[in-house]
Amino acid sequence: MKEPKTDHERVIRYFEECDQSTMESRYLSERDRDYYDNKQWTSDEEAEMELRRQPIITINRIKPKVDFLLGLERTQRKAPKAFPRTPIHEDASEAVTDAIRYVCDNNEFDYTSSEVFEDQLIEGTGGVEILVKRVNDKFEIDLKYYPWDRLFWDPHARRRDFRDAKYKGSMIWLDYEDAYDLAIN
Repeated sequence: MKEPKTDHERVIRYFEECDQSTMESRYLSERDRDYYDNKQWTSDEEAEMELRRQPIITINRIKPKVDFLLGLERTQRKAPKAFPRTPIHEDASEAVTDAIRYVCDNNEFDYTSSEVFEDQLIEGTGGVEILVKRVNDKFEIDLKYYPWDRLFWDPHARRRDFRDAKYKGSMIWLDYEDAYDLAIN
């Protein structure tokens, strides 16, 4: 394989490698979302049922289970807390706890974590990007949720948390005008 000349070419190659290597798993993820959304019959099966004048009945056991787990995640959620390594670090751990809680509150983290958890339960993966933004003369930490189908990664990674991945990335689709406006601002 020819070595890419630019970072742009390298990222495109990474994306295409992931896209080609994960076609089957992405198909299964889409199927799993359909099952959750009560779309469990193919169009051929539905047509056959209509020919027989048989009602299309689905007993969805997937959605209630996922919804139960989502509710459990919400009810069991705890406020983040930093613990000291030693007694002399007590004050520092309280400061870190306050900082983490500020970032979570500022980013509606409860909502974001539930979205990622739902993606993980149904499609199998989810993600958040942690960004540092300049706001006037201060810096703010911004948590940006990415739906599962906007993420790509090294398909040869073995660890579930992708720590051994050669690359990880996200993609967005924009109209040309929107991308242009984003680039000049």
